[in-house]
Amino acid sequence: MNFSTTLKASAIAVSMMLAGGAQATALSKSEYKQAKERAEASYKSEKANCGAMSGNAKDICMEEAKGHERVAKAEAEYSYSKKGKDLVALNKAKVESNYKV
Repeated sequence: MNFSTTLKASAIAVSMMLAGGAQATALSKSEYKQAKERAEASYKSEKANCGAMSGNAKDICMEEAKGHERVAKAEAEYSYSKKGKDLVALNKAKVESNYKV
């Protein structure tokens, strides 16, 4: 089984486990926009903190910052839409960000 297939299978399994507990209220459009803006601002801040580093430490810091942004945006998207495909995308973002670091 290659990594892509394993990643998809893991994301689907996690999505199915979490689907039962994910019954919170959806975000409004303005809350959704604010959540995306917070994710972008957080990324810029984390990226700036990585500037003082060098070498492998900087690479790891940058991947962590990108991963945090991707996950935050995916969480906002799922909280806004409450669609199953967005839950899968959220779980995939979490798995991929952990893998890349």
